[in-house]
Amino acid sequence: MLRRGRNRRVLGLAASLTVALLMVGLAAGTTVADPTNLTATAVNHITIAPASQTITAGDTSLAYTAEGYDALNHDLGNKTDETTFNIDNGSCNPTTKTCTSTLAGNRTVTGTVNGSISASATLTVVADEGVSSIAISPKTATIPAGGSQAYTATSLDQYGNSIGDVTDYTSFSIVGGSCAGAVCTSTVAAAHAVTGTYLGRTDTATLTVTAGALASIAISPKTATIPAGGSQAYTATSLDQYGNSIGDVTADTSFSIAGGSCTGAVCTSTVAAVHAVTGTYLGRTDTAVLTVGIGGVPVLVISPNPATIGAGDTQAFTAKLYDGFGNFVADETGSMVFTIDGAGTCNGNVCGSNVAGTYTVTGTYSATPNAVAAGADPSAPIIGTATLIVTAAPATPTVQPTIVIGGATGTPRAATPPPTNTGDGSSGGAPMPLFALLLCSAFGVLGMLAVQAQRPTIRH
Repeated sequence: MLRRGRNRRVLGLAASLTVALLMVGLAAGTTVADPTNLTATAVNHITIAPASQTITAGDTSLAYTAEGYDALNHDLGNKTDETTFNIDNGSCNPTTKTCTSTLAGNRTVTGTVNGSISASATLTVVADEGVSSIAISPKTATIPAGGSQAYTATSLDQYGNSIGDVTDYTSFSIVGGSCAGAVCTSTVAAAHAVTGTYLGRTDTATLTVTAGALASIAISPKTATIPAGGSQAYTATSLDQYGNSIGDVTADTSFSIAGGSCTGAVCTSTVAAVHAVTGTYLGRTDTAVLTVGIGGVPVLVISPNPATIGAGDTQAFTAKLYDGFGNFVADETGSMVFTIDGAGTCNGNVCGSNVAGTYTVTGTYSATPNAVAAGADPSAPIIGTATLIVTAAPATPTVQPTIVIGGATGTPRAATPPPTNTGDGSSGGAPMPLFALLLCSAFGVLGMLAVQAQRPTIRH
């Protein structure tokens, strides 16, 4: 009876202890698979050590260890060999159980056992004190022409970790612009390289400068040459105050030319000269020079045309070359061969005839460089003509003798040219009027009487 009672008390104490342990386990948030098993051995959770440590970027941490615990928080011993370690932004050695990172900051090291049970520790990585490089910021920026951009500079270790701000000690420069301290500017619309230099370390950034508001335009080409009657196409570009291109405005620009005409952006002229081409867009203008040369089929002009001379006289002619639009090319008189038809003759550029009539003077020459430049066919001669009118030769004037009447000298009669042969059998010249003959006879009789009256009387 005594033994049976003692056994009942032992069983009661055991049940009470089991219930108590169960309550403690539930309160601790653990799960006990078998409430009657007081020595659970399955790993329920782990801890890794050291929980925190600090290394310099690129160095290796101390080795990590893992300790396992069951659901009852019983220490199940070292589980390091069964644990896999990983780190964010770094790497861990599975053999030595060490980790490393080159990225400054707090890194998390995670140990995992049985594929799902894990714990973590903190690995603080600090930058190397030695400056390896610098970084300027911003790496890219955009400003309008004439604007400015401020920059900062940071010193970095060999792994790119920030050591500190070194803006005040960094020298900044820009291609195609200028920097005052850490502030850079440019008036040239383009992508520019900004360079920062600190203790021999450099870094670059890109500064994009865009064009500003419309200030002027530019037409192109600024100079061009065309033959007379040819044409030249132009373009127009809008510009900001610094001359940066804003865009093509050809289609919206009005073009004009002095001494010619423009259709849209295409201008022409037939006048061989230097012309001003003007483009106008939103009140802004620009000019270009268009040189118009000779062009078209050349024309040879013989001068004078017509010319009139007397029979036996001569006329000197000139030969001038003009292009197809009447622009003077050159005086080609010395290059010509002059000929005349009929009874006429030419000596060089001087032609004439002893026979009255109408003649054609012809000037001929092979195309000279001037003519070819004007558009002539180098294999074909160039010909020009003029009309020469030869009139009958005038008679040589004769002088009438002076008639003295009564001791006085009379007024001489105007000389009458002798008759000329007109070629038709008749004598040329005007016949003496009958009145004139009678007058002459009367003067003769009066003269004789006057002489007779002056003679002395002879008396016998």
